[in-house]
Amino acid sequence: MIFRIRELQDLFVDACVRFPNGDLAFLSFYGRDGSVQQLFASLQLGTQEGGLRQLTLVTASSSVETVISIGDVKRLDKHTGRLPKQTLFGGLLHCWIYDPSLLKPSRATRSGWVLQDCVHTSEADAADDRVWNLVKQVSEVPLMDHWREFILGELSTELLVDLTDEMCRPAGRIHPNFVRIPIDFSARISSYVRNGQLKLAVEA
Repeated sequence: MIFRIRELQDLFVDACVRFPNGDLAFLSFYGRDGSVQQLFASLQLGTQEGGLRQLTLVTASSSVETVISIGDVKRLDKHTGRLPKQTLFGGLLHCWIYDPSLLKPSRATRSGWVLQDCVHTSEADAADDRVWNLVKQVSEVPLMDHWREFILGELSTELLVDLTDEMCRPAGRIHPNFVRIPIDFSARISSYVRNGQLKLAVEA
């Protein structure tokens, strides 16, 4: 599904991800040079100067509307790439605005992101692998691979932050997984090992 940005002309969004508090985490969009530069400039200006602090994504029929809070614009990076001029729409830019925390998991906050492209169904299994690898990476205790099924089954609702609420629901083709290790994770893993639910050796 493609969205328009109500506040600006000729910009088309194919993916948007938000943090649990509703602030913008990732935006993928297409547009011509002038429209793209207008958006970048509007994000830098203060509200009294006509700057934007939120974007409204609407479908072609305007039947679906999603309001995106920008949050602190200083934390956002951007990247642009130019599409071949031989496309149906002529010369367009494909742009990404994103928070760098999406790219680098944090051991300090024991959290990180896995972004899955919903257009490619083959990515589903790969996303599950990436979620598990991320859990191992940000966990303060070492985890064995043969524990994966049990841990993700037993603790999935606590490890994966719910992003289905209207305030933070994603829009478009990217499905986000936000992993956050609960405070008592180490204690629970130790308990599972002591009571035999997690085995140190792989059972034959």
